[in-house]
Amino acid sequence: SEPIWSEPEDIKIPSDFLTHPDTKCVLDAIKILRKEFGDEVAIVGKTMGPWSLGYHCFGVEKFLLMSYDDPGKT
Repeated sequence: SEPIWSEPEDIKIPSDFLTHPDTKCVLDAIKILRKEFGDEVAIVGKTMGPWSLGYHCFGVEKFLLMSYDDPGKT
């Protein structure tokens, strides 16, 4: 498969990101868990770190070359 972006400038975060139903659902679930359990338990979700996300979005080779050629971009 092809990477979904070719340059970092291609990434656009929608203005409604935090209120979008997909994001809001996750945030609401975290609030419910926090209210129920407070500081008694860790609330952990699966996230992807910046390097893993970069590999998936740009492709491993391109991301590594971008990191080497222009570290500020990555």
